[in-house]
Amino acid sequence: MSSLIVPIGQIVYFDAITNTSTGNVTDADLTPTWDVFEQENDTAILSGNFTKRVGHTGNYRAKFELTDTTGFIVGNFYSVIGNATVDGTVGKCVCLIFRCGPVEEEVAVPNSNVYTIDTVAAQQIADDLLDRDMSVGADSGTAAIRTVRQALRFLRNQWYIDGGVLYVMKEDDNVESWHATPATDANAEPITGINPQGGS
Repeated sequence: MSSLIVPIGQIVYFDAITNTSTGNVTDADLTPTWDVFEQENDTAILSGNFTKRVGHTGNYRAKFELTDTTGFIVGNFYSVIGNATVDGTVGKCVCLIFRCGPVEEEVAVPNSNVYTIDTVAAQQIADDLLDRDMSVGADSGTAAIRTVRQALRFLRNQWYIDGGVLYVMKEDDNVESWHATPATDANAEPITGINPQGGS
């Protein structure tokens, strides 16, 4: 049994070996069959027959193509189950477990531009980010670890300078998020405001 990623659009090849109850390799009574199951789905999405490998006792091969028309979905996992009857006894085995991968640009070359984000979804992500409440979620910022959350606090939360030290508060305007020592210059031009239009 193996586990791998197979690009959609490709052909899956696999084998099965039939044995007696004592472990001896032998041919099956009837042509063995196989079924493909998708994740927790208990109904096979694809079925077929094995083909006997010429000159090899108990050795059977099979194949099928991964296509969306046959129900395969990129990202989902699939199990291939073999079914055979030997000496009147029915047996099953897991021939293959694989994950359906994105289509290849060419054989053995992964597609570098598979996933796209719908425009509406992208706008929703942007809106959610802009309206994100900074007081929720994990706050991993420390004196040694500088985060975007900490940087935005200076723009929105309470801050003050006391004893030559700048203190920036968290969203409750009470607990300190970070502090720093600002540089000063008595001869510097004081800033009284900004004009986004570029005027004076």
